[in-house]
Amino acid sequence: MTLSHILSFNIIWPWFLSMLLGVIVGATPGLTASMAVALIIPISYYMEPLAGLAMIIGVTFTAIFTGDIPATLLRIPGTPASGVAVLDSY
Repeated sequence: MTLSHILSFNIIWPWFLSMLLGVIVGATPGLTASMAVALIIPISYYMEPLAGLAMIIGVTFTAIFTGDIPATLLRIPGTPASGVAVLDSY
């Protein structure tokens, strides 16, 4: 597996789409990264393994990271992992 294979269009496009879904899920209070992964897993069955793994990793890390947006602005954690950000960032 080379870098050109990982950076191909068939891997990058689903990865960016899953990161967009992760931003939406993470910024919505009450939705968790685990829920986003559960929604993305059935889609990844029909893809090549590297693209599916890129989608799962992209949605997980993006949802956890963007859970800090409502925690900072509204004092409502977007994901359970951002509960401490409510106290530190407001």
